Amino acid sequence: MRSNPRTEARSSLLGRLSPSSPLVDLYAEYRRFQADGFGRHGNEVEESELFEQSPLIDVRAETLEVAIPVPDGETYWRWSRSHGSGRFIDGLPDDKRNEMHARLLERVDEIPDFVLRRSATLWTARKTA
Repeated sequence: MRSNPRTEARSSLLGRLSPSSPLVDLYAEYRRFQADGFGRHGNEVEESELFEQSPLIDVRAETLEVAIPVPDGETYWRWSRSHGSGRFIDGLPDDKRNEMHARLLERVDEIPDFVLRRSATLWTARKTA
């Protein structure tokens, strides 16, 4: 059965770094250098609340697991700039951003066969007819 874009809504949200990720402590160390108003995602909204407040029906959430092989630190840096962490990184002062970049490259390059593991939530819902 094909989905109808006029009556079905889909949204996916990539999860945060797992607490067991070898990069969590590095990000945490640089959080204190954030300018006010900058953050990882920039909002505090709960997706389930948005759907509950909408006229949509048959709201469902499905967890998807994603594993992305990362060949080197520069690849991870570019990926993180285009997903979620871009706002965090851009909110750092220039000297701290450059320092974090160098340290992140070194850290990722030290991890053999590094695989970025994330979970994502796929939300689906329908409009009433």
